Amino acid sequence: MKRRKIRRHKLRNQNKVLIISVITLTLFIGIGYAAFQTVININVKGTIKEYDKSNLYVSSSGSDVTGRGTIKRPYATIQKAYDEALNDATIYIMNNITALSSINMTENKEIIITSHSTGNTINSVVRDNLLTESIFKVSQGEITLQNIIIDGNNVEADNCLISTTSKLNINNGTIIKNGKNISSNVGGIKVENGTLNINGGTITNNTTSGDTGAIQGINSIITINNGIISSNYSEWSGAGLSAQSSTLYINGNTKIVNNECKWTGCGIALNNTKTTIDNVLIDGNKNTGSYAGAGITLTNKTELTFNNGIISNNVATNDTGGGVRVDNSTLIMNGGIIKKNMAPSNGGIWKSSLGTFTNNGGIICENTPANSYETHQACPN
Repeated sequence: MKRRKIRRHKLRNQNKVLIISVITLTLFIGIGYAAFQTVININVKGTIKEYDKSNLYVSSSGSDVTGRGTIKRPYATIQKAYDEALNDATIYIMNNITALSSINMTENKEIIITSHSTGNTINSVVRDNLLTESIFKVSQGEITLQNIIIDGNNVEADNCLISTTSKLNINNGTIIKNGKNISSNVGGIKVENGTLNINGGTITNNTTSGDTGAIQGINSIITINNGIISSNYSEWSGAGLSAQSSTLYINGNTKIVNNECKWTGCGIALNNTKTTIDNVLIDGNKNTGSYAGAGITLTNKTELTFNNGIISNNVATNDTGGGVRVDNSTLIMNGGIIKKNMAPSNGGIWKSSLGTFTNNGGIICENTPANSYETHQACPN
């Protein structure tokens, strides 16, 4: 009897141990699973954050060290946001920021840079007083500036505000201003072996001690729709726009006005460039030097087709060709008006012996002095 009781007692104890072991194992598995599940959730959330970089924010109060590029934890610089951004991302500028160094865009990304504010304020990227290089250097990919101000701050610099050998888009609400180049280069935008599209932007008050105040294109394609290029200055030529060995389209109510230079082509200076102009106002550009051509100058086998628009009130102070100067190039006028331009001679159009001018229905009137190209003594209403 005693042996049986002892055996039963041992079995009961073994069963208790077994039950306790099972419960412990179950708890361990459950707790382990919960812990494992938590880790998975954390990793998944971390992964989402890691790759959610299609909308990034930059603020003067942000940090490139502790920031995350979010609206609550923005970065301090556009460079950091660009480096972290996914392809096809938007970088939002939350307030006016100062560019202390060049922003180098060297990756094959499509990036939009625009303002972010609660009151629809257009914010600025301002060149620091010690920055003599370009603010933006675009060598790869496609950059779009929209509702943003790029301000050169009239700092005496050695380079333009924006240089690109890739693709640059200037969209509505964008202003490129106050670039000041003192080393015989471009004040505003330089595009070489690239593409520039302007859709409603404004380029104004950019200056250079050399050639081209606002925009220069070399071996490039430039399209301007509904843009404004105004009040730029060049010691040489092309205060508003110059293009060499390029293709140029200007249309959509674009205004190239009140630019000033000392050499030639103060509104537009073209060299070996194929150009089409539609519905454009080229007005009030002024040549104050000893050379010629105030509104448009065509040189070195440039071909200009002028379909529609107005070339008016341009002044060549000391030489010939107030409106258009055609030198070893071709001008085809299919419509539009060239009127009220002034020069010491050939107020409307001057053409060299190697130049070609064909008028297929354009109006040329009230230029001072008039010449044989005038079609109307008085401009029609």
